[in-house]
Amino acid sequence: MYFFNIVSIHSIDLPKDKKASYVWPIVGADAITGTFGEYRSSHFHMGMDFSTNGRRGLPVVSVSKGKIVQVQRYWNSIGNAVIVLNDDGIYTRYGHLSRFNKELDKHLRSSTISALYKKRKDFTYNLNTPIDVQAGEIIAYSGDTGIGPPHLHLELYKDGIYYNPKDFGLGHEEGEEVVLESITLKPETSRTFINGKNEDLSIKLIKADGGYVLDPIVETILLQGIASIQVSGYQKSKSSRLGLQSLSLLLNQRKILDLSFLSLPKTDTKKFVLVYDSFKSKSNGQPFLYNLFSRDSYGSNQLSRIVSGNGMISSGSLERDKPNLVSILANGLGGNQSDLIFPILKDAGDYSHIKTLDMSFNVKFNQYTNLSSDDHKIELFFPTNAIFTRGNFQIDEITNHNWEFPGLHLESKIFKISPENFREFNLGYDIYVKLSQKSDMSKAGLYEIKPDGRAIAVKKASYSTWGRFFKARLKKTGTFAVLSDLTAPTLSLGNDYKNGHTFGNSNFEIEWKMKDLGSGFDQNSILIKIDGEIATAEINPHTGSAIVVEPERVFEPGKHRMEATAIDRAGNMSESIVFEYSVAGGKLASTNNEMDKNLTASRPLSSKQEKVKKQ
Repeated sequence: MYFFNIVSIHSIDLPKDKKASYVWPIVGADAITGTFGEYRSSHFHMGMDFSTNGRRGLPVVSVSKGKIVQVQRYWNSIGNAVIVLNDDGIYTRYGHLSRFNKELDKHLRSSTISALYKKRKDFTYNLNTPIDVQAGEIIAYSGDTGIGPPHLHLELYKDGIYYNPKDFGLGHEEGEEVVLESITLKPETSRTFINGKNEDLSIKLIKADGGYVLDPIVETILLQGIASIQVSGYQKSKSSRLGLQSLSLLLNQRKILDLSFLSLPKTDTKKFVLVYDSFKSKSNGQPFLYNLFSRDSYGSNQLSRIVSGNGMISSGSLERDKPNLVSILANGLGGNQSDLIFPILKDAGDYSHIKTLDMSFNVKFNQYTNLSSDDHKIELFFPTNAIFTRGNFQIDEITNHNWEFPGLHLESKIFKISPENFREFNLGYDIYVKLSQKSDMSKAGLYEIKPDGRAIAVKKASYSTWGRFFKARLKKTGTFAVLSDLTAPTLSLGNDYKNGHTFGNSNFEIEWKMKDLGSGFDQNSILIKIDGEIATAEINPHTGSAIVVEPERVFEPGKHRMEATAIDRAGNMSESIVFEYSVAGGKLASTNNEMDKNLTASRPLSSKQEKVKKQ
């Protein structure tokens, strides 16, 4: 039997000193665009996203009285972030900020990380003297630093546990409609039959009075064996799709699974694959596909803070000769709920004549596995806990690929690792690609070849000269090959500026645009000099954008000469480009390295920021 009583988990999820309600964190926008526990391609969404109406520069206020205790900058994730320790003991992290309030900005410019701050390098800084803030006080301004378009990302945590901001008064009081799109019944054994077949049965859902019903094209659901259920659903929030707040699965009015996004330990961040179908789910909610069953049988620790119950439906527990009612209850923000009720019949048919394939898996969470291609040129090493669940992996050589990349030379066979889009990785696996003795690897690297033909360099791949192989730790499957990048990148000046341009004041940005067909860029992929002095740029390796941020000489009145060269990961260099310009003002640029340290603080916002009126 799979039925048992559900133990209430609500009592252990919220800290006893939780405030009843926090202040809305963004001024000038009122929509939520992402909820706690939502699917992301590599993790649970551990906070809540607030719309800024596509704008940068909206005031971000402290949700509660507290102290600013930490500031972070991580280009490839949270961007600029402020951490406030609220008086109730909860930490709040505000992310993707464009800039900080004046007091915090002044503090950072005179701190031990001032150089990193001015040059926009990654850092974590703990304030020796925390800054007091009141509920509703402006602490920063919204932006799009880090990953994603302009928005505010907010997290609440304490003692390694992240909490749902909804439970602190930050959810919509009146949410929009909860939508259920489809369900999928999946056989969990090789001898499970759903409507006489050992295969998935997906059914579209139709909205009706009082809830959702199955598409009438499916007249009956018959079950013999053990099946699990998935449901696709979301909550509307203007133009966004939000993840659901909770889901319950009942069989004949007995609850067999509860899924409720109340809180998550930081250690469970990567276990999203136990809740979502990671092969089909998308971060934009098209779809969010929820597993309404526990995957503890695969050995992963149960997500006890959000999942309770087994969820499996066995025909052995179904009543004979009468419909067994399955109910799915889906809840969103604002107390909105939608439900689905449908019957399942116990199937007493004889399927002994039907041959089915055993469910075989060559990689499991609790074993070490070594796989290799037929010629042993490609080897995969899966350590224990490489994946959360189980999988059937294989290596296939791609022989019919037409290589069409001038400047990218193929140094190995092209090979595909399947299953496609497998994402249920924990530690991941090591890949070794062996090469011939004659290969010159001075400009080579391991690349992933996308379905559209793009070649993307695999980060942190290393080459062994003695073993003549490339090695990398991967948490993805796909098509790979070793390529040599023999093509220099290109460089151009953004903003359509021409030599001799005059800026009317110091309110400007100089952006360089880099393009590369091969190895791509990193944070050190451009060399810039201003009047002979080394300059610093904020680089976005994905877009090739490089915005000059230091030294202050760049923005001083006078005539300037800037020279830039792009460098890709393989060491290929572009042609150098010189940009000569002037900044209007009463004095010429200084000829030494002295900088007016007050200029940056007083300089108006750049063209990519928006002025904010004093509140």
